[in-house]
Formats: sequence, C-alpha cells, structure tokens
Amino acid sequence: MSTVRQAARAALASGVALLGAPALGAGALDAPAQEPEPERDPELLELHRLALELERRLAVQQAWLAADEEPRRAAADVIHAQLRTGIPTVYWPPLAVLADAWNVLRGADLEQDGPERRFAAALDLRVRPGAFAAQEGSDPAEQGAPLTIDVEALYSVELPGSPESPDSPDSPDSVGEARLSLFWIGPDGTEIRARSEPILEPEAFAAPGFPMYVRAPLAEPGLWSLVPEIETARGAARGFPVRVECVEALEQRLAELQALLAAEAPADERTAAELLRALRAGVRSPLWPRLVEHFEGRHASLWRDYEMSGIELGGAELVGIPPSEDARAVLIVLAASGKPAAWTFAGPAGEAWRRLAIERRVLVLATDLPIDSAGVAAGAATVSDLAAGLRAAEPDRPVLLLASGPALSRLRSAERRGAELAFDGLVLSTVLARPARPRGLDGVPTLFVEVLADAPSESGPEGDELTWMRRPEPPLVADVMLPDWIGPWLEAR
Repeated sequence: MSTVRQAARAALASGVALLGAPALGAGALDAPAQEPEPERDPELLELHRLALELERRLAVQQAWLAADEEPRRAAADVIHAQLRTGIPTVYWPPLAVLADAWNVLRGADLEQDGPERRFAAALDLRVRPGAFAAQEGSDPAEQGAPLTIDVEALYSVELPGSPESPDSPDSPDSVGEARLSLFWIGPDGTEIRARSEPILEPEAFAAPGFPMYVRAPLAEPGLWSLVPEIETARGAARGFPVRVECVEALEQRLAELQALLAAEAPADERTAAELLRALRAGVRSPLWPRLVEHFEGRHASLWRDYEMSGIELGGAELVGIPPSEDARAVLIVLAASGKPAAWTFAGPAGEAWRRLAIERRVLVLATDLPIDSAGVAAGAATVSDLAAGLRAAEPDRPVLLLASGPALSRLRSAERRGAELAFDGLVLSTVLARPARPRGLDGVPTLFVEVLADAPSESGPEGDELTWMRRPEPPLVADVMLPDWIGPWLEAR
C-alpha cells in the first residue's frame, strides 16, 4: 500500500483527523479576486476520496432504511448486477453504482430521467472554508460570508443533452442546453438558490474541476446542506447533499486555535493545525465530529482505539465499542482490505453495533490485522494473536470472529494453509452464489448469512452447530442488519 494511502487511512480512522486539503481549481465562473491557491497535496486528496466513498455508502444505507419494498428491490438489482465483476465489487460497489442505487431508492426512474440524475450524482462539492459563521438576519436568503465551491465529476459520465432546440421555450436559457445550480438547504428544510450557471464547457467537470463562488446564508447555528442540481429541458435532478456547518462565533474560535499554535501548546498543537486546514480546504468525513462539538469539547466517539499488552499493531488498526458492563463475549470484525477499520462503526451500522455491545454485553472490535502470519513480517501481530491474547486475559470469555465477503475469502485461504484458527464461534457472511449448504469451520459454532438471496429463509442449528440465514439485502445493507441478526444467535448459544 502506498505511503499516501496509508496516511489517508490513518487520518480517517482518528476521531479528530487530518481534515485539511489545499484547494482544487482550474477555471472560474465569474470569479472574484483570489489569493494564490496552495499546491494540491496527494495525501489529502486521497483522504478526501476515501471519505467520499464512505459518505456515499452511508447515504445508500440511510436511503434503504427510509425506502419502501419496491425501491429496495430495484436497488438490490443494481448491486446484484455487479456480480459479473466479482464479489469484492458487490461488497464495495463503485461510486457510480452507489449513485444509481441511491437514486432508485429515492424513487427515480433511471430509464426516464437517468442522464440528469446520473450526472448530478457524479458531482462532488468541496466547500471552502468548510464552515460559515452564524449571523443575524431577517431572511436567510440575504447574503453572508463568501465561500468557494470546488465542483468536480468523480467519474466519467455523459453530460445530459436536451432533446429540445435551445430556442424552445421549455429549454433552459443556456447555449449548452444544461444548467448547474447550487442550493442551500437549512435545518428546517428552507431552500435557497445559491448560484446558477449555464454549462458551457462539459470538460471542465473533469478532475480537478472548477470553482464556483457563492455566499453563505444569514443563519443561526445549525447544520446546512449544499446540493447540486442539473437542469435540462427534460427536467431537473439533484445530486448528493454536502453538509456545511453554521457555527456561533466562528472567527473567535479560529482565533483561539491560532493562539494555541502561536503558544506552541504541545497537547493541542496538532489538533488545532488540522482543524484550521479543514476549514480552509473543505475535506470532510462522516467519521469526524461536528465542529461545535469539537470546539466545546463534548464530542464522545462511538468507538475508541483499543490496546492490548503484547499486541504490536504496527500500521494496523484496532478499534472497539465496549459494553457498559463487563463483556460476556468478544466479537472481532475483520475490516475490508484497504478500508479503515473504524468504517465498521460508521453511520447506522455503528448504532447497531452499539446496541449489540450494550444489550448483549459484547466487546466489539474491528481490525485490519492479517488473519495469520503468512506473507507478513516476522513478529507482526495477527488476528490469531489477538484472539489468543484476549483468551489468555479472560479464559472463560468466548472470542468470536466475523468475516464478510472478501474477508471471508482471506479466512478460507488461512484455513487451507493450516493456520491455527482458535475461535469459539464464527459469523460468516457472503453473497448467495449457489443454493448449497454452507460450511463453517469444523466443530466451531457458526452463523452463516447469505445475502442477495431471492427469498429469505433460515435454518436452525444442526449437528455441527451450523445456523444459516438467507437474506435479500445487498451486502452494504446487511452490514447494518448483521448486529441485530447476531444478537439472538449469541443468546441461543
């Protein structure tokens, strides 16, 4: 893995992380005079790209939870089509596939208005600075502080053209037949058009994109969103919203951070520097706390870094959600390759893991440690080492392992190598590929969940203590459901 990607993953994993990045930019649409932009930092751009993947994955999960049965089936079909490219892309769909799933979950007919929706959903908005100050005003539509919005298409997608002539009264007033608008959406649902421009040069959307210049609304403290909209003669479609926080006394708080840096306060210096970079650059992540929580020191992360005597993590991560009482069991979740372990606990899945931890008194750990020592440096810690250490610390407490999708393939490979896999229970999850009886590890109580199944079914424990479920949900939704499926199985053991 490249140094750039390692640094980005490490930043994403921390509660207050490396938040900043230099400005993206090329041409301008009616641009005001600007200070020279800093050079683009590849580490920070990689960080932003990783964060976008998680942000959009969580948006699909939220849309699924809010959707009816028919849109859910349509979204499952969108993701199921990825099977032709392999199981990893079913578990971690490309951004374009996530966008299609998100659109159909919200009732879109991609056959009818797909071009507009697909183009809007491909857009990313990076707001610089990443927050704006609360200001009094009689109308939020009154203009507040200036902001720069870096607009970029994250992947190649065809710009929608209008079937009408530009001279048609129904077509947008644009030579290029399409228009890009940005809308503010307030905490109460208030909508304000921030900017609207004809799309004259479609190639401008390719990386690194271009800046648009808007004004913040005059508003009280709260969480706003900025949303892109693409309009053609066929209609308008909106893309993914980007959250932008309105903060009380923002300038004063920034001055306090600058004072920390000037005083060279060791404990706070790195956090202050990173937060300032975030506000200048607009790199964001769903894992990071709201700014007001950070400023006021009241952010409590859902998870925390976990340390064990004798386990040297090296560059790996180990994060966990402890129960409120002494744990009766430990569940180790294998993180997906190349993804921060903390992603396991993001969004609605994190809330489900928290319920499992508290209600069932389970210490839930997520890690990207290798399963066994094959192919790793001598002395490097493994998941098997972690399990042995946990068992040695409390011999009567069972240690279980969860492996999903590609992580399950890694577990099977370790099994074929004859690796010592001493777990007291297994939770295995994969896409239903054929209607055959699944297999756990010999003699180990196992819950086997097969997802993307045509019809749900369930089998109770058999002679080898295998329990399996077949579920229609796609893997990224099953991630949210797994803790609730695991809970009753644990209680029945």
